[in-house]
Amino acid sequence: MPVCNHPDYGHYRDDEAKTQYPMFKASPGDWLWVKWKDNGHITKDPFDKSITGEGERAGKNPPYDQGKVWIYGSEKMDNVTYKDVASVSLKTVRSGSWKDGELLAESPYDDGLCAEENETLTFLERCKLGGGGPCKVAVQIPPSVKGTKYTLIYVWDYSGKLGRPAVMVHWFTSCLDIEILPGKKPTSTEKPPKITPARLVTQDEHLAHLQKGAKPSEAELVCKKKKLVKRSSIPGFSPSAKFRF
Repeated sequence: MPVCNHPDYGHYRDDEAKTQYPMFKASPGDWLWVKWKDNGHITKDPFDKSITGEGERAGKNPPYDQGKVWIYGSEKMDNVTYKDVASVSLKTVRSGSWKDGELLAESPYDDGLCAEENETLTFLERCKLGGGGPCKVAVQIPPSVKGTKYTLIYVWDYSGKLGRPAVMVHWFTSCLDIEILPGKKPTSTEKPPKITPARLVTQDEHLAHLQKGAKPSEAELVCKKKKLVKRSSIPGFSPSAKFRF
């Protein structure tokens, strides 16, 4: 499976994309956030009986697992043909011997604080802790990069949707090109601190919160109105690069 499977490979696919998603710019040595959305895989799926095997399906499915994310990088994918890009497969980058790129970071899909805005207790508790919003992991553009473009490759193993050991194969990949500013000093040279994860909400707590029928608490209203500052970036950090699926 090619990791960048598109005939018009690159961050720019058409004129509309160029306008809506201008190419991210960074310097060699810069740290930046790579973000992805929860999409319910964290706030809802762990409590979905059809997935977790609770209730009528109890014992039929092993525990739910959102999986892991790996971020790879390469400066050797600039101006390549579609045929060349197609040869950079999931198997290639995961082999551990890929000569044209390197592993930059890995993270659980659930970084411990991310959560899409919805009615769940998971979102509320994480929002009160300053979380909520997209999941993220910090990556550094290698200081040794010499070219004018650097490609990030996002790989997500979601094969544990029905638990581990996996009973299905489910992988997602995406690519992002970054314009490298040669000769410019990096603006974010310090690695960010590790995220302190929130506690995991239990099935009973999740259901009780949805069924309580009471008026929303003040904290819940604050989070719903997005008045809480979410996941503030560290001073000096470059703006976050976001992957699109």
